[in-house]
Amino acid sequence: MEITHATRIGDLGEAPVRRFDARLVHLDQVEQSQRERADIKRIEREMRAGLLAGEFCLHYQPIVALPFAEIVAVEALIRWEHPARGLVPPFEFIPIAEQSDLIVELGTWVLHEACRQVRDWQLTEPALQFLRVAVNLSARQLTPELVGIVASALERSGLPSETLEIEITESVVMADIDGALQILDALAALGVTLSIDDFGTGYSSFAYLKRLPVGTLKIDKSFIDDLCDDQRDVSIVSAVVAVAAALGLTQIAEGVETEAQRRQLEDLGCAHAQGYLFSRPVPAASFVDDVRHLFAHELADVARRASAEPVRIVVCDDELSIRKLYRRALRSRDADVFDAATAMECLAQIAVIEPDLVILDANLPDRSGIDIIGEITDRHPRAQVVVVSGTVTSEMFAASQAAGAHACMQKMQFLPLLTTMVDRCRA
Repeated sequence: MEITHATRIGDLGEAPVRRFDARLVHLDQVEQSQRERADIKRIEREMRAGLLAGEFCLHYQPIVALPFAEIVAVEALIRWEHPARGLVPPFEFIPIAEQSDLIVELGTWVLHEACRQVRDWQLTEPALQFLRVAVNLSARQLTPELVGIVASALERSGLPSETLEIEITESVVMADIDGALQILDALAALGVTLSIDDFGTGYSSFAYLKRLPVGTLKIDKSFIDDLCDDQRDVSIVSAVVAVAAALGLTQIAEGVETEAQRRQLEDLGCAHAQGYLFSRPVPAASFVDDVRHLFAHELADVARRASAEPVRIVVCDDELSIRKLYRRALRSRDADVFDAATAMECLAQIAVIEPDLVILDANLPDRSGIDIIGEITDRHPRAQVVVVSGTVTSEMFAASQAAGAHACMQKMQFLPLLTTMVDRCRA
């Protein structure tokens, strides 16, 4: 009788058959793993060649200030224009780059190109003269050499350091908190702003957050998607906004796609937003034309300010960091800003200038800010006076109103309203 292959296998019993099948599966897995490694090596070689050939480019997604959706910044996002595959999204090649030192080369190129492009817009587009740019940072880039790379990108492009923002994720920082702090402190010393990306999805340790020299928290898209339907997301976003405000940090909501989400964010006091509702990422060549509607208000404001006298503002606060924060918020408005750290200095300033707006800390070291409101308004009746404080009590609010203040607010709550107040003074 002819013995078939099936018969011979069957005669071996079940256990050998299972071992045979497992061996076949193992061989298939090995072969697949070898193919994947070969694909990764091929893509890595193509990326290295593409970087030399100029195949990589940056797209820019606007970040807007709420509620008027005025463009204040852009996020630089890398794309790969593959000669055969066309535009390759970053999720297909960034993980491969991160497995090698290629991510450092790509990251260095992104920093230099983003700084160069945004500086060009600052110099050629009046409405974008104060535009900021945010650049994402990979974990492998967070080395002591990064400080020199950033300094070189700023020097070669001429971009003001305060208009560059470096984005890092919580997980990158927490992997080596002490080492990360040294590098981030050195970057902050250059004048660069630092932001925590995808805030709320990582470690979210407030104990470490207060140690980091960050200026911005980016609220992750996962909390925005169901913002209008899930009360828990509302509570989380509200809490992040409150924490950021208390720490003097800017908040940016990522992934805003609907008007309902935008309105909810405005109600929660979120200062900035980013997402498809405003604009998709746009190539540099068409950016100005594609997003002109986002800075149409700013264009008109530039023209209006060009023919008007600068608004004169006195910021009186004994905290240097607060005075710097207010001055930075006013940089996009044509304003002459005068600092004062005490009530005496404030009165000396207004004796020689005619202020349009006076921002008074309620708790100055020599006298209460509320106490000098009358002296200010007696000399300059048209001056608008705003009292600010870390905490506003009902008694403080009533006393400010009685003394003639136009408003009494928490310092961080007033900050997003500052430009509106300046425009009101100009009108």
